[in-house]
Amino acid sequence: MAFGCGGLWKQKGLRFRRGGGAGFFCVIRAVRGLGKPDALFFLPDMEDLKGMRTVFSVVSSLIGIYSVALWVRVLLTWLPSQRDPYHSDGPFVSFLKSLCDPFLNLFRSSKNRGPVDFSALWAFMTLNILQSVFSILARNGVITPWVFAALLAQGIWQYLLSFVLVLLCVLLLARYICGRFPTNPRCRAFLQMIDPVIRRPVNLVAGMIDFFVRKRAVSDEMYVLSALVFYVCLYFGIRTGLRSFVAWVVANKT
Repeated sequence: MAFGCGGLWKQKGLRFRRGGGAGFFCVIRAVRGLGKPDALFFLPDMEDLKGMRTVFSVVSSLIGIYSVALWVRVLLTWLPSQRDPYHSDGPFVSFLKSLCDPFLNLFRSSKNRGPVDFSALWAFMTLNILQSVFSILARNGVITPWVFAALLAQGIWQYLLSFVLVLLCVLLLARYICGRFPTNPRCRAFLQMIDPVIRRPVNLVAGMIDFFVRKRAVSDEMYVLSALVFYVCLYFGIRTGLRSFVAWVVANKT
């Protein structure tokens, strides 16, 4: 069923028959199952709407430029001068703040006021997905539910899950190394700081180990090492599976 246009949809050809007024593009609800060639968004294949692909290409390029400006804005927040309440910004920084802060504020939380603005990852993920959608519309004039699902999964992995897993693996490796030197004052202070952060991920793996090894005593270092191996394998497993899924979508659902 098509909304916003008066034409009838031919399922196989992804085209319109003129039956009334035609909009610039239509939104299609894929209620017949994701396995069929339904489209979330597509352009009617008509001569008077060929310029819309150029418009989508320009929008995709503008989103890419805006993403670069957003990266510069986030990097500026790491400078000590930006955290000084008495510091006056120059014209370029003021323009950058007025351009990027309204969008970043949509993803910022009042509780996140650290030196690194992790909530900006959501902003980059959103822009990346939008840029990919407009790029595909400019190139093909159609985006299927499978393609959109692949873009969404890729964005979540690239800007959220992979970052969390890599950071967790680094912390687990540092915890395992420092755990080998418990008498060192710096290592002992580091352990006290990092243990509350990694306790839940390690306990998840420790619960699986205790389920299979019930009568053996397992040291904390072995729990941490097992958790490190588990999350490294999880990282490469998700990355490989996602690449295979995207390749399958490109080969069969585009």
